[in-house]
Amino acid sequence: MKKDEKHIIARTVWSQRVRQGISAKELAARCGWSQRTYARRMANPEEMALRETWNLEKNLGLPKGFLSAL
Repeated sequence: MKKDEKHIIARTVWSQRVRQGISAKELAARCGWSQRTYARRMANPEEMALRETWNLEKNLGLPKGFLSAL
């Protein structure tokens, strides 16, 4: 997997978060994660479990499966 492909999920989460005015700290809390866990997930999005992507989608108001399809 190329670096650009690897981080498309992290860039998408970042852009949705910024559009909605949600801080990284707030999104981490909404997901029930520590800030460190959130940072690790965004640094290595290919290692996220499917349930974790669903959790992000739910808390960003995205359709289920949106991030998985990227």
